[in-house]
Amino acid sequence: MSQLVGFEVERMLLPTLSGPHVPRFIAAGDDGDQPWLVMEHVAGQTLRPLLDQAPLDPERVAALGALAAL
Repeated sequence: MSQLVGFEVERMLLPTLSGPHVPRFIAAGDDGDQPWLVMEHVAGQTLRPLLDQAPLDPERVAALGALAAL
């Protein structure tokens, strides 16, 4: 259920956002009981390995935040 809620939030918000750190919204729809969303593919590594290392040192978190703000 939480995945569906997260998906619906993404589907509502993504078209309203813009900027260098936001994937470009392409299209969204709902084919009966099968909603879908198409957005730009962003190349690179995911943050999943960092989440597996949690909790992170505050310095590492600050450095990651600074990189995301570029």
